[in-house]
Amino acid sequence: MMKIKSLIICFVFLLFAPLTSLAEQKPVEIFDIEEGKVVQESPTTSDIQKETEKMMKSISGVYKNLDPLPKKGVMVKIPLDPPISVKNEWFNDLVDEAVLIFSYEEEDPYILIWDDENLPHFYTFSTSTEKLMKLLKYQVKEKK
Repeated sequence: MMKIKSLIICFVFLLFAPLTSLAEQKPVEIFDIEEGKVVQESPTTSDIQKETEKMMKSISGVYKNLDPLPKKGVMVKIPLDPPISVKNEWFNDLVDEAVLIFSYEEEDPYILIWDDENLPHFYTFSTSTEKLMKLLKYQVKEKK
C-alpha cells in the first residue's frame, strides 16, 4: 500500500512539475505596434533581468507625453521573477513586469511599470538598451 501511495505521489509530481515551471517561466515578448502582434518571444534569463533592473534603477523622470503609446515602434514585455524593488522620488514598489517602449519616431526609449494597485507609470531612464537588445537578438529600427 505504501509503494502505491509513493508511486501516485511521484506520478502527480512528475505530471504537474513541468506545468508549474512553464507557468513560472514567462518569455520576453516583443510586440510590433504597427503589425499589432508579438513578433518575437525569447526565454527570460538572469542577464535580461539584470539589464532591466539597471534601467529601472536609472529612472530619470516621468514620461510626459499625453499619449504614451507611439503609432510606430515596438514594446518589449519583460517578466521579472523575483520582482525588483524600485525606489526613487516618483515610484516606490515591487515590479514584476516591465515594458520597454521604443518609438520609431523621434524619442528615446522609455519604460512602463505598474504599482501594487495595477496603475501604469511611464518613465524615462538613462541606461543604454543596447546590451539588452543584443541579448534578445533583436534590432530596433532606426528613427525616421
